[in-house]
Amino acid sequence: MLDVEDLHVTYGGAVCALQGVTLTVPDGKVAALLGSNGAGKSTLLRCVSGTLRIHRGAVNSGTVLLDGKSLLKRDAAVIVKSGVVQVPEGRRIFGCLTVEENLRAGSLGNANRSARKNLLRGRPGWAMQMVRDSEIAAAVMGVDVRRYKASAFVLSSMYAGLAGVLFALTYTRIVPNTFDFDLSIQFLAMIIIGGLGSVGGAALGAILVIALPQLLTLYGSGLPFLAAPGSGGVDPGTFAKYVFGAAIIGFLLFESGGLAAIGARIAAPFYRRADRARTPRVDAPPDPPVATGSSSTTDPPPSGSPSNSA
Repeated sequence: MLDVEDLHVTYGGAVCALQGVTLTVPDGKVAALLGSNGAGKSTLLRCVSGTLRIHRGAVNSGTVLLDGKSLLKRDAAVIVKSGVVQVPEGRRIFGCLTVEENLRAGSLGNANRSARKNLLRGRPGWAMQMVRDSEIAAAVMGVDVRRYKASAFVLSSMYAGLAGVLFALTYTRIVPNTFDFDLSIQFLAMIIIGGLGSVGGAALGAILVIALPQLLTLYGSGLPFLAAPGSGGVDPGTFAKYVFGAAIIGFLLFESGGLAAIGARIAAPFYRRADRARTPRVDAPPDPPVATGSSSTTDPPPSGSPSNSA
């Protein structure tokens, strides 16, 4: 039984959303919560599902009990495992996942963790992508948001440390001045231009960011708006930064998937055509012959009827 008694909720310590709300839902019963916009329906559901703190709300007083156990101050993932689930709004909850993966994501709160693949397409990868797209939707589907945020931080730190080791082994020295603000902008341009969440896109973005200044230096002498380095004008390196800045803004506004998404969209028709070519074609069986009025065959006369022939 779900029991809500004398619940008071505020947002930011100033905006009162609920005041003295009392509600009881017995086992096996269906309750409808009706009210106009701003009446506090969503706030009450957030209190029950444990997502109120994600919206920066706070329960000032009152209780929310499920079978006599308090749901307040409990993580949303723990509440989901106890049997309380809030279905989030929206037709595309996690756009980074396929339809099948969205359906399987509903089992992330299950204690059975035997189905594991790799990091990206396994349960941890789905959970991290869900947290990235919508923390609230991920929480109400049983994903421990704080745990996977910490896991993502540890994993990214591990990769960053590995990259530092490779850098030190390559150059046999470590100079802190090498990692300046310009290098951070270059890394950001590589990821956004190439495509977030795509290894091939990140590699393509890295090639573009590294190769463009070199190409402009070698073959940009014929461009009238480029000046030689040190002459006081716009040199190839500075012009490349302008191009990267414009590309970052353009991709963020019009194509958040970067070059990887554009390449996938261009290659999709060819993949579909290749799949159709590999699929064996099954011809339909021929239609049975249809008797027409001009046919010389006639049905036999019914039993017991006289024959017209002598």
